[in-house]
Formats: sequence, structure tokens, C-alpha cells
Amino acid sequence: MLCASATTFASTITSEKVSANMNVYLTVLKACTVSVSDMNFGSQFSNSGEQTTDATASVTCTQGTNYKLTADAANEYMLEDNSGNKVSYALYTDQAGKIPMTTGTAETGTGSAQQVKIYGKIAANTLKQAPAGVYKDTVSILVDY
Repeated sequence: MLCASATTFASTITSEKVSANMNVYLTVLKACTVSVSDMNFGSQFSNSGEQTTDATASVTCTQGTNYKLTADAANEYMLEDNSGNKVSYALYTDQAGKIPMTTGTAETGTGSAQQVKIYGKIAANTLKQAPAGVYKDTVSILVDY
């Protein structure tokens, strides 16, 4: 008689693992953006005297980025009408009118929009020589970072 015997072998598959490290990099570059509201001295009579107003620059710079907000101008700012008549004015970083915008204001970026006031002034006697009309100027507001 023949006897068959069955033997069951449990088979286990083993897996091997190997690993490697992957370095991940990011370089954050400093950047700034600026937008500015219009400055409007309104409607004034020629005998109105000194006029002041302000505008707001919104500056967004990368957190920790030092920047300086200035305005371009050779020596002075001039509003001009369609006939070429001019009215001089000045721009300042402070309400007292001591620090000209050409000098600028230094700030440090927070990563969020920062509101910076720009103050404008027309000297008292300036309007007396100005013919009636609509006067306009365009000034570039600069962010140096």
C-alpha cells in the first residue's frame, strides 16, 4: 500500500525597503508693490491762502525687506493747466512739512499692505498769480528696496 503524505509549507514573502533623503528648497525673493491714491487740492479761490491735502500710498513688501518710499522730481513740483500756466506745490512725508518726499520715508515690509501718507502743500501766495483753470501734474511714487 502506498501512502501519500501531504506536507503543507507556509510560504511568507518578505520585502526589503531602502530609502534616500530628498532635500527640498525654496528661495523667497524680496519684492515690493505700490499703489497710490490721487491727491486733490480741490477747488480754491486765488485768495485762499495756503492749501494742504494728502494721499495714501499702499506698499506691500516681503516681510523684513527694508524699503524707502520717495517721489520723483528734479527740484519742484508744478501743476499745469492747458495754457501752460503753472502752480508750484510741495510733497512731504510728514504732516508738518519738514521732510520732503524726495528725501523719502524708510520702512520695513511686513508682507501685508502698509499705508503711508503723502502730504501736499501749496504756499499761501502761490494761488494769487494763478489764472482760473484746471491744473494737473503726474508724479511717480517710487519704492527702492
